[in-house]
Amino acid sequence: MIRMPGKSYNGPLTPPSSHELAISDQLRQDVKELAWRIGQRNVYQYSGLVASVEFLKESLVKAGYEVQIQDFTAEGKTCSNIAVEINGDKKADEIVIVGAHYDSVFGTTGANDNASGVAATLALARLFADSKPLRTLRFVFFANEEPPFFQTERGIAPPCEGNLQFFLNDAITLWSSFLEERSLTNPMKFPVEG
Repeated sequence: MIRMPGKSYNGPLTPPSSHELAISDQLRQDVKELAWRIGQRNVYQYSGLVASVEFLKESLVKAGYEVQIQDFTAEGKTCSNIAVEINGDKKADEIVIVGAHYDSVFGTTGANDNASGVAATLALARLFADSKPLRTLRFVFFANEEPPFFQTERGIAPPCEGNLQFFLNDAITLWSSFLEERSLTNPMKFPVEG
């Protein structure tokens, strides 16, 4: 058994701040954009994959980033990994990557796999946009994590050049059907189709 240091908190939760409520609202909007408006996102529903790339690029540019695109081909279609970076200060040669795949399984809108991870990664990118971190931060969004591309040469990994210190993949994946029943633990209330 793994034990955590200290004591677990026991008591009423403090109400969220206006800043936390704004982040929650943006997470909800991003999941809705990907899972509801765009829908399926894969090479077999290619228009959704392309719409996702445009949504991510626009969101990152709006946050103040210069967007890098890594194109590759799968099933005869151009797919894109998307990356933005904040140069670190004292340990700029050390890189921390936060990433999420934006494609969805064929036949699903992918709210939980993985619009939620994309929304969380976007939220972190927005929060860090004006920061000067100790280490270089790279936020990546990549295609073709889902079958039949998973762990194949057609499921291209995100840009990982450099002295990689840490890679946080899919910053959040919520079990929405479980959370949907518990309104206090689910500020997002997104659909459970994905």
